[in-house]
Amino acid sequence: EPSGITADRHGRIYVTDRINNRIVVFDTSCEYIEYFGEGIGLQHPCGILVKGEFC
Repeated sequence: EPSGITADRHGRIYVTDRINNRIVVFDTSCEYIEYFGEGIGLQHPCGILVKGEFC
């Protein structure tokens, strides 16, 4: 269940996945790249912000 979305300066799209407790990353063509967050205590993420060197 996506609940938050943002993009970085390279066009990668980051989507929060509340059900699976992770962040899913897609490229500029909306192709899946990777996910992260499982096993690090991320619980039901509802938003995301990209800042710093990624903006």
